[in-house]
Amino acid sequence: MSHDAKFGERLKSLRDKYRLRQLDLALLVKTEKYPNGIPKSTLAGYENGFRRPNFETLVKISEVLNTSADYLIGATDDPSPAKPTKDLRKLLQSNDFHIDGKVLTNDNLKFAIEFLEKLAVNQKNDDEIAKEFPVDSIKNGEKI
Repeated sequence: MSHDAKFGERLKSLRDKYRLRQLDLALLVKTEKYPNGIPKSTLAGYENGFRRPNFETLVKISEVLNTSADYLIGATDDPSPAKPTKDLRKLLQSNDFHIDGKVLTNDNLKFAIEFLEKLAVNQKNDDEIAKEFPVDSIKNGEKI
């Protein structure tokens, strides 16, 4: 299946899921060029694989349909948009991190998590934290 066909199929499927007519969805997709919504014929062209949306329109469609642009274009099969976590513990435990190209080890990440926990829980001032976590600070390659 071509990407245009997959996009059209997924667009129509989500539109049907939310029980929207083409005109309803077209009016909800407001862009800079079309502040009152895109033309219904344009939306029909997307669904039939004859047209492709520009980036702004693709983002607006995904927002209105509560999905990701990646899902609509076929880059993922998960229709639920991934919301980035703001929980630093989850973030640090789930990714490979590096600083200036040097990979952080699990021990480094464990230390960072412990440091952030102490910082958040105790709300200590900088001097108290420096005593508990003696680490040389580096700025522009020089110790400070």
